[in-house]
Parts: sequence; C-alpha cells; structure tokens
Amino acid sequence: MSALQITAIVLCFTIPLLGWALLFRQSYRFYRLFQTGAPDPTRNDHPATRVWTVLREFLGHTRLARLPIVAIAHWFTALGFFLLFATLVNAFFQLIWADFRLPIVGGFVPFEWLIELFAGIGFIGICVLIWIRQRNHPRSAEGAAGRRSRFFGSVWWQAYYVEFTIFAVMLCIMVLRTLEARLVQIDHPTESLVLHFPLSGWGAQWLWQGADKGTVEQLIYLVAMLKILVSFAWMITISLTPTMGVAWHRFLAFVNIYFKRHADGRTSLGAVQPMMVAGKPFDHIIGHGQPRCPAAHAEQQARATLVQMNDGRLGVVANPERVCRRAQFIAGDVAINAGRVFHQDAVGEDVLDGDGDDVADLVLIGKGRPGIALQAAQA
Repeated sequence: MSALQITAIVLCFTIPLLGWALLFRQSYRFYRLFQTGAPDPTRNDHPATRVWTVLREFLGHTRLARLPIVAIAHWFTALGFFLLFATLVNAFFQLIWADFRLPIVGGFVPFEWLIELFAGIGFIGICVLIWIRQRNHPRSAEGAAGRRSRFFGSVWWQAYYVEFTIFAVMLCIMVLRTLEARLVQIDHPTESLVLHFPLSGWGAQWLWQGADKGTVEQLIYLVAMLKILVSFAWMITISLTPTMGVAWHRFLAFVNIYFKRHADGRTSLGAVQPMMVAGKPFDHIIGHGQPRCPAAHAEQQARATLVQMNDGRLGVVANPERVCRRAQFIAGDVAINAGRVFHQDAVGEDVLDGDGDDVADLVLIGKGRPGIALQAAQA
C-alpha cells in the first residue's frame, strides 16, 4: 500500500464513525423534542391518500411546478441524493481495491446508465441552481434590503455550503467514473466503454490517455477519499447544526408531507387554527391569562400577536430546553412560569406548588393532559 492509500483508509474509516454517531445523537434529540407535544389525531387519517401525496410531491416535485427549471434541476439532485448513495458505498471499497464494483448491480448496464445520468445531469442541475440563487440574490432585488428576492432571509453560509457539497460530490462521482473507464481500458481493452460508461467513457480517451495503471489507481484512492470526506463533513455539519433546514429537509420532507393538515396535500392557507385542549379550542389570552396580558393593563382589546414563525421554529430546534424553561403555560388555576409550578390559592395569590421538574412532560398540542396551553413559546 502507498502512503496515500494508507492515509485515505485511516481517515475514511474513522471520520465517518464520528459522523454517524453525531447524526444518530441529533436524530434522537429531534425525537425527544417532537415527543414533547401531544399527537394531533387528525394528521394521521386516510393513510393511503397521505402515502400517495408523499409519492406524488416527491417524485413529481409538484410544489415546484410554477418554477419548471428549478423543478427539473432540483428533481435530479434530490433523487440523486438517494440513488447515488451506492457510489458512496462503492468508494469505501475502492480505497482498498481500485477496480471494485458493487456485486450484481456494479456491472449491470441499466444501473450504470442510471448512475451516470443522475450524476451528470445532477452536476449540471446544481450549477443551474447556484446560478439562479446568485441571479435572484437580495443584493440585486427590488424592495428594502432586497425583500423582493425569493431568497430574502436565507442563511447564506448554509446555502453555499450545501451547494458546494452537492457540486463536489457530483464532480467526484464523474471523475471517478472516468478513472474507472481508464482502468477498464487498461485491464480489459476489448470491453465497450460506451456500453458501461456512456457519459464518462470519453475521459479514458481525453483526460487519462497515457496514464499507467499505477497512476490511475492512486488517483482513484485520492478522489474516493475526497468524495467520502466531503460527504461526511456534511453529515457532521448538519448534525451539529439542527437549524440547518436547507439540509435537514432531505430527511424530514417525507414526514412533513405525510402529516400535512389535509391528506390530499392541498394548501392550508387561511386563518391560523385554534389551539386545542382536550379536543376543544382554547383561548390562551382571554380568561385566566388576562392579568398577564400587557393589552389588559393598557385597557386595550386583546389581539393576536405577530409571530416570526421562522425565528420561533429555529429557536425551538436550537434550544429546546431553554424554550421549555422560558415558556409560560396556563392550565385552569395552575400556571407554570420560568420552569416553576404555581397554584393560585383562594385569594388569587400564586403559591409554589413544586419545582417544575415535569415541565418537559406537559402536552402542548392535541388531546393530552387537559387544560394545558402554551401562552408564550419564547420570552
């Protein structure tokens, strides 16, 4: 083994372990956070319709129909994310055997064409998406601070990082395919490159013509290592950044689509749905919570509060424990404020009822413990 191959093996068989560990840890944290609320039974009706909605929206990218170029480019990158996972598995084995191919499917011509189709068009697709993002950047859009841009409010470093990752992975796949074609050309000169490498076979003729087998093998070790490290650097990054929706949506989109308000996937625009307690609408401002409402002290009619949905969602995901401690709940004559449990006595004074250790067990949505409603998710 060369020094390059040994280095590649050491790095690529240790760093991924860290990536998987962090990913499972964050996935478990998401699970615990989502378990904090009570289930909404209306989101699980008509399961067959909901499954069809997931398939239709994912495979058809129907929500992007009004942006056909974006839809096509995103379709290839989205499906390629799952289909091209096979090339990541293959890359691990290539660190040991440069000419390795996956059993059964590795030399199956339709599968090879599919891999090259999604890698090639996926590479072009991410270049198109990068161009579209720059063309519609807020710096050149109308409105105050570029508010007319469809990317206004984006977390730009996250967007750029995801774009770089997809670009680098697609490029590595295509380069590896050209190197594999050259290796086949050396070991099996009579084998058809056009048949097995329809989009990358030209690389054996133009990029690596004249390169000997040893050089090609070293290049395969190098590119396979880069592909693996870029992929797992992305895994580590999203695991440490739970608010990175531009990346996490690749996993959570299926769940979000399945549990839409309407099973058929139609939009839910309109008035915000009331908070439900014990299956009935609950007004979390009027009533027992009125003394705590600033509008009441100002002799003003209580009214809805403008909510920054994105900031609130990111705050909950990033600091679930802090949000729960800062939350205020109204439950009949029991109030939980800043992690402490109070019970109002006969004259209306707040009396400490406990240390609030059960705050995380309170049900915020659905038909959970009666009388629990969230008044302020974040102080």
